[in-house]
Amino acid sequence: MSEFITNEERAERARKALDACDLQEDDIEDGIVDLMADLLHLINQQTGLDIDQVLDTARMHYEAEIADTSQ
Repeated sequence: MSEFITNEERAERARKALDACDLQEDDIEDGIVDLMADLLHLINQQTGLDIDQVLDTARMHYEAEIADTSQ
């Protein structure tokens, strides 16, 4: 994604994805874990991408985004 978004907007985008799943979870941690597991299934079944590489890259993006104090 080329447009600049803030970390707050990233968190809101994740919240909308979680809400869209309608996971019926009272515990936010369980809902997040289920959504992340679903994304891993998507990667495995429909993309051919290496799950570990995707997770490593996502972690690097996250760490870079939180390190950017201008947000």
